[in-house]
Amino acid sequence: YFIKRVVGLPGETIKIADGGITVSNAKNPGGVVLKEIYLSPGTQTLGEAEVTLGSDEYYLFGDNRMASLDSRAFGPVKRSYIIGRTLWRGWPLNRIGLLNDHLEYGL
Repeated sequence: YFIKRVVGLPGETIKIADGGITVSNAKNPGGVVLKEIYLSPGTQTLGEAEVTLGSDEYYLFGDNRMASLDSRAFGPVKRSYIIGRTLWRGWPLNRIGLLNDHLEYGL
């Protein structure tokens, strides 16, 4: 099992370039660069790719971008493989507690 952050939803286009992630969809056809305030300052997303997700595909990233095995390596993930939701953070120690990211980021 892996714990990953869902960054791309069905029908969206994910573009990885210049150390960041841009998400395009019907509401934002020109794309929106993600402001990933949950990552450590200076963290970049390595790689160059552009992927348009199918009707049952999600694009996942690990927060440890330099060492994460995520959709950059294994591609989009079907909904049937997503089995849960993270509710508790255990690391780093100064940030232990319940996660409210889904509220903070409007998800």
